[in-house]
Amino acid sequence: MMKLYGTPPTRTLRVIWMLNELGLEYEQVPVDLMQGEHLQPDFLGLNPAAKVPVLVDGSQVITESAAIQLYLAEKYPQVGFVPSAVEERTQMYHWIFFLMTEIEPPLWRIAVPVAER
Repeated sequence: MMKLYGTPPTRTLRVIWMLNELGLEYEQVPVDLMQGEHLQPDFLGLNPAAKVPVLVDGSQVITESAAIQLYLAEKYPQVGFVPSAVEERTQMYHWIFFLMTEIEPPLWRIAVPVAER
């Protein structure tokens, strides 16, 4: 069974959404960032960057929420999240990167008060 390390309201939410959309069973392993659990040796062994989410699927360890989502979409192609034509996949990648680099950063600045950053 897959293990997902992390909890909302982090980007772990993206992966939870994807796992639920795919109807997959997984174990969610909470990682309390406020308590520094992401800095513990066991977690750093999974992700030396000390970030959530982390998905463990057998011997495969995947970090970064968008990479995890793409991994799951490609692993389960029958759902149709990844277009088969390269031209259509290019558009998919375009919007993924646009959202991550242009849309999300200002939203985080609005959502997270300066004192918490």
